[in-house]
Amino acid sequence: MPNTLTKKSRKPKGRWMQRTKMVPPVRSDHGKGLYCVIQSFRFATLAAYPNPADRTASPRRAFGPQESFIQRAQRLVCRGRVDAALDLVYDSIDALLRLGRYAAVDGILSSTAPVECSTDILLGLLTATLSARSKLHFRTKFFSDVSQVVTIRPEYEEGLLTGLN
Repeated sequence: MPNTLTKKSRKPKGRWMQRTKMVPPVRSDHGKGLYCVIQSFRFATLAAYPNPADRTASPRRAFGPQESFIQRAQRLVCRGRVDAALDLVYDSIDALLRLGRYAAVDGILSSTAPVECSTDILLGLLTATLSARSKLHFRTKFFSDVSQVVTIRPEYEEGLLTGLN
């Protein structure tokens, strides 16, 4: 007997009728990919939380630490989405500065390696932190590190860093 799907359809007068439609047979491997993903997640959760009471706490911790917004922005730049990356940098830095978390922004600048970031991200960080440069102690060293790295890169032009120190 072929697989069938029964579906209700509405007549213009508001009366219901039954309509039968033929559906292709289901493949035998249907759903195995999703099953593998679920099993992988369960295995990672079991490996990270051997105690069953801890498994419900936070499944995100099973996959390691969260990536920073600088790493997400760098991934966006690698995919060609520079505008989205700069929006992420500006919004994140602006939110921290509005909350008065200058130490957190200083920590981000101190932990960011200019060699690993694109020129767009580095210029975005310098631009976003320009208004709070007097309260950010590490920004002057970060600016000198960025200027050394950016001047070596092929996209460097005279005056690129003017006004950002």
